[in-house]
Amino acid sequence: MEDKKDFSFQDYLEYQDSVRKSLEEDDETLFYNESYVHASIVTKAIIDKAIRANTPINMFCGEFSLFREGFKKHIAEIKGKLESDPCAQEKPDEFKKFDPYNDLIESLKTFFNQGLKLYVIIANTIDGIKTDGLWSSLFESNINSGNLVFTKLNVPFEIDHFMVSGHAFRKETSGEAKTAICSINRKEYADILQDTFNNLKKYSTEIVF
Repeated sequence: MEDKKDFSFQDYLEYQDSVRKSLEEDDETLFYNESYVHASIVTKAIIDKAIRANTPINMFCGEFSLFREGFKKHIAEIKGKLESDPCAQEKPDEFKKFDPYNDLIESLKTFFNQGLKLYVIIANTIDGIKTDGLWSSLFESNINSGNLVFTKLNVPFEIDHFMVSGHAFRKETSGEAKTAICSINRKEYADILQDTFNNLKKYSTEIVF
């Protein structure tokens, strides 16, 4: 699945700047996440907000795909198509440094290094995660330390996948296309998702690796 529509490199830079500004100002701006690149940028911002606020992250997802090899490949493919973009040609240094997936993973590493916890409820499966490129370098050690906890949902619920930490959230409208609505600071939305996560947790069992 490619991005929902064609975005230029300039579009992505402006989106990234808007999300960064929202994080810095901690405002209530709503962002509409319409691509894999957007998903990486917003998820990184939520992790960065969690680091600043010293709050855990709760995540309900299908396969933990945002942090896995397949997602990295999607981002690489999108960037490859942007190589001939006029803005990318005009800003070669900025284009070279543009790596939303790596930026996301670096923020996740910082999050774990500060002893913060990521709780994940899996709706589908995480089969194959032990062969993922980040298993030995990031996932395994944090599972062993208790900073990364996976549980499996035992009862099917028709609920959109989401991530929430404090007042920051990302709620998907399509898991396949990775479209979502997001904000760095919307307490009323985030509180609903926190309550939803706590209810889902009652119907979940911890995964032992």
